[in-house]
Amino acid sequence: MTFGISGTFNNLAAGPYTVTVKDANGCTTTQPVTITQPASALGSSISSQTNVGCFGGSTGSVTVAGSGGTGPYTYSIDGTNFGNSGTFSSLAAGSYTVTVKDANGCTTTQPVTITQPASALTASALATNPSCSSGTGSITVTASGGTGTLSYSKDGTNFQSSNVFSGLAAGSYTITVKDANGCTTTTGATVTVPPAVTTSSTEKNPLCSGQLGSMTVTFSGGTPGYQCKLDNGSFTPCGSPATFNGLSAGSHTVSVKDSQGCLGPNQTKTVTVPTAVNASVMTTAVSSPGATDGAIKITVTGGTAPYTVKIGAVTKNIATSGGSTTFTGLASGGYTVNISDANGCSIGIATEIGTPTVQVSLCSILSSLGTGVSTVFKVTLVKGPLATPVTVSYAMSGTAIFGKDYSLSGIFGKITIPAGQTSATVTITALRNITRTTDRTATMTIINGPGYFATAPSNTATVIIRH
Repeated sequence: MTFGISGTFNNLAAGPYTVTVKDANGCTTTQPVTITQPASALGSSISSQTNVGCFGGSTGSVTVAGSGGTGPYTYSIDGTNFGNSGTFSSLAAGSYTVTVKDANGCTTTQPVTITQPASALTASALATNPSCSSGTGSITVTASGGTGTLSYSKDGTNFQSSNVFSGLAAGSYTITVKDANGCTTTTGATVTVPPAVTTSSTEKNPLCSGQLGSMTVTFSGGTPGYQCKLDNGSFTPCGSPATFNGLSAGSHTVSVKDSQGCLGPNQTKTVTVPTAVNASVMTTAVSSPGATDGAIKITVTGGTAPYTVKIGAVTKNIATSGGSTTFTGLASGGYTVNISDANGCSIGIATEIGTPTVQVSLCSILSSLGTGVSTVFKVTLVKGPLATPVTVSYAMSGTAIFGKDYSLSGIFGKITIPAGQTSATVTITALRNITRTTDRTATMTIINGPGYFATAPSNTATVIIRH
């Protein structure tokens, strides 16, 4: 047995002890002592743990509970700062050591590992644009990382399982991708709709009959690499403006499409071709060989009024279609009538002013007229007879009153020399006995006309009517 002068004994394990006290005389006494300890050793356990849901986040938490030892317990996740709560939150992924300390200052440690998804949730988006302005686009999203099944939204609210959004109008879109833990990421894409193919056109009508028109189409928009088609033809490469020549009268349609096959509005124009300039020519023969009293009358239709009519050096104008003009003072012979309309369309017409070839002469038989008594004017072919009849116009003048006292009903008349004959007569008969103090006269004058003529002095004759 070992004695010392101190009555304090340290580092004793739990259990019963007997302390012996001895004085200077060697007298002794004993004191029983029992050293106790907690019922169980201080320990700890993880009662709950939440790992980080989104890569790189700080949403992890752990709750550690102390056991054994002597309560109450305090807790520290950094080994320095202790608190009464065993719950630690806002933890990033990683390894932690939670220290538990009891009322006696006894400590124990609890290792904790907070995990997170293996990789961050990432996404990219690719837009597919429509070919034509009337179409719609789509966006395809490619995503990786995160946890579990992914869902997708183009408005941040309504999610779908498909990573493709279709039927999209032109515009910019923000796509949200969400994983099973509710972690999100965003990506963007822009749907671009090409401008519509626009077209316009003008037509050029021909100026003259027999010519062809044209049509010019101007276009833009769409996707360059245009093709054009006229009427029922085939599409061929073209550039703006595109002109189509050689168009006949009527309606013509040009179609335009771009390199994507997108069609612009069809352009339809009507080519109008003027009617041909047309003219009728009527000639008046000279009254006799060598005379210059012939005439040409021209009536113009068609083309585009007004018209210019030219014979030789003489030019006249006609203002409207169907109008006419007459050139006078012309000698017999051939003429060319040149006619131009307002557009410069022209025609030339050859015509001829004739000379009468049948000559007639006039004579009279004098007579005193009483009731039923006649006098005669005789028209004779200078050369004859002819195979065809000749009708001669005449005019009556003088002091005799025709139609009242004498059988002629008017001052103008016609007489026909039959075919095979050389003459014909005009007879004047008194209708009643006429008593006059002075003589009357009746003068017949041949009026030159088509196919015949008479020259002075044999173109006129006078009868003196005596009573």
